[in-house]
Amino acid sequence: GHPVYAIFSRVKTFGKADVAQWALKHLAAASIVVSDGLNCFTAVQAAGAKHEPSVVGTARKSSAMPCFRWINTVLSNLKTATGGTYHAFDFDKYGFLYLAEAQYRFNRRFDLSIILTRLLYAAVATGNRTEAWCRLAEDQR
Repeated sequence: GHPVYAIFSRVKTFGKADVAQWALKHLAAASIVVSDGLNCFTAVQAAGAKHEPSVVGTARKSSAMPCFRWINTVLSNLKTATGGTYHAFDFDKYGFLYLAEAQYRFNRRFDLSIILTRLLYAAVATGNRTEAWCRLAEDQR
C-alpha cells in the first residue's frame, strides 16, 4: 500500500524513447506505474511494467485523487526537506546530489536502526579519495 523504493534520476525529455530507456534500467517487470495520463508513460510497458493512467483533467486536482497520494507525499517531503535543510543552493549545479541523498534516506526508511551503521560502513569501505575524485560527481550532471 506504499512505495518501497524511490529513484530520483534525470531523463533528457519526457519522450517515449527516454522514458522507455529509464524504465528498462530502473523498473522491475512486476512494477505498476500510475501516471497522470501523459502519453510518454506508456513506454514503461517496454520494461514489462503495467501502466495505469489516471487523467487528472481540469476539474480535479491530483492531490484529491487517491492514486496520487504517495507521489504527492514523497514530493512534498522532498520539497520540505530540501527547503528546510538547504535554504539557498544552486539546484542546477548540485540538485542531483541532494536528490541522491533523499533517495538514500527514503530507500532505507523502514530500518532506521541501521542507517547510520550502513552510512559509516560505506564511508569506511570507500577508502581515501582526493578532492578531484570527489568533484567528479559534479561533472556527471
